[in-house]
Amino acid sequence: MVYGEARERRVYLDMDGVVADFAGHFRRVFQLDHRLIGAKAMWRHIHGVETFFRDIAPIPGAVEFFHQLAPAGPIMITACPAENYGRVAGQKREWAREILAPNVAVLPVIGGKNKALFMHQPGDLLIDDHGPNIEAWRMAGGVGILHRSFSETLSALQHHGFLGAASAAQFGGV
Repeated sequence: MVYGEARERRVYLDMDGVVADFAGHFRRVFQLDHRLIGAKAMWRHIHGVETFFRDIAPIPGAVEFFHQLAPAGPIMITACPAENYGRVAGQKREWAREILAPNVAVLPVIGGKNKALFMHQPGDLLIDDHGPNIEAWRMAGGVGILHRSFSETLSALQHHGFLGAASAAQFGGV
């Protein structure tokens, strides 16, 4: 392969809200909805719990969903804060490698809005539950799927040529 030659399109998979139940974990730990408090207050709460990200449960169906994507070699792309970056990024990497696959690539990015900066080439795909991240990805030339359910996302992956019909049908209606 010649340096710079186009490779197959890559699949980037967001962690929190797609495969890791961030919202549910935040509610269980703090008895609060993270969307109802400001970002600074949310991070203040999170930074007070040493293993917050390490302890998040997977969303039901997430492990099966990830294994459906495994042939595409998904890269976990996950937002981290600048403050305590190393601790948060390390916990997210540990989580992904324990819950999803021991060799999964994990790309911790400072701030979700910066995910598009890590796209390798136009046409790479991002699966994310946050609309502004999808919009930024698309503006940079990528394909974005706004995740709402595993079955909808698998159908969109099939539509965009990232999965065969048999793979999408195997997953069912989760």
